[in-house]
Amino acid sequence: MVTTESVLRRYQSGETVCLGEGISLSQEGLLVEGEQVALNTIQPLGVDDRGNIVISRIGAWESWLLVPTSIVDNVGVMLEAVNQLVKDVPYLERRSVTGWPPGSVGDVSARIGYDMRELMMAGYSWEEIHSVLYGRCTLEELLERGPQKGRAGKRKR
Repeated sequence: MVTTESVLRRYQSGETVCLGEGISLSQEGLLVEGEQVALNTIQPLGVDDRGNIVISRIGAWESWLLVPTSIVDNVGVMLEAVNQLVKDVPYLERRSVTGWPPGSVGDVSARIGYDMRELMMAGYSWEEIHSVLYGRCTLEELLERGPQKGRAGKRKR
């Protein structure tokens, strides 16, 4: 019987572990139908309402890959093992789709297409910058509107 512990033990010993039809786990990452993804670049896995395992890259707007649970030998073991390995990746080793640590100045700047430090120096708040990051407005709309007074946070003297 395959257990999460046996998968993790085999992975840590350097073995490539088959998790299903066209799905394997190795030190190089998760291989799904010929596509390789490093564990330090993905979010924890989940299952959507259609029964697909959702694999998302850090900082991506949409899922990288949907894997039908029907091709996975043991969905619970796969989810537990991969999610444990993803959780164990130190924060500074995690990389978003931009190649920068998630949430860093480089990551946010690359994702919005503008140096966020310049926005902050111009008086824009984190909330305003995140409104672009999460698609609530475009960068052009933000720049056209200008920084909202009183929201950028005032320093106490």
